[in-house]
Amino acid sequence: MEAERPGTAAVLGEYKGLAVTRRYIPVRLLDVEREVDVRRRRAAVLCPTDQPAARRDEVCVDFAGYAASGAPIPDSSMQNITLVLGSGRLLPGAEDAIAGHKAGETFRFAFRYPEEFRVPALSGAPRAADGGQGEGGCRRVPGFRGRA
Repeated sequence: MEAERPGTAAVLGEYKGLAVTRRYIPVRLLDVEREVDVRRRRAAVLCPTDQPAARRDEVCVDFAGYAASGAPIPDSSMQNITLVLGSGRLLPGAEDAIAGHKAGETFRFAFRYPEEFRVPALSGAPRAADGGQGEGGCRRVPGFRGRA
């Protein structure tokens, strides 16, 4: 057999008649279905909508937090945060405040930091936030045709 580079050659030893052990790994149908579902979800595309955001919609939002006095809370602003409404990634009440708003809208909402918040000075304190929704939509998962 010739190698790809000119001037070099590979010589194979005796390979015919070698004993080979074939390993059999059983696969359950449930495992195949789960893997197909995972791959379908990875291939999902965001379908923008002009409808108000709802639970399970994926949205991109901006936030800026304010104290009760109206002064900005340091390090509380976030830009281009992508999340699925209902996933619980934001403080309680924040995802509910986003729901019902359309892309491009700005809004203000009140919330309260949890009692055990990681910043003791903010724990349990009522605050307000300005929010703005950029893109929004739902993920469209490709269909599955089954066996060919």
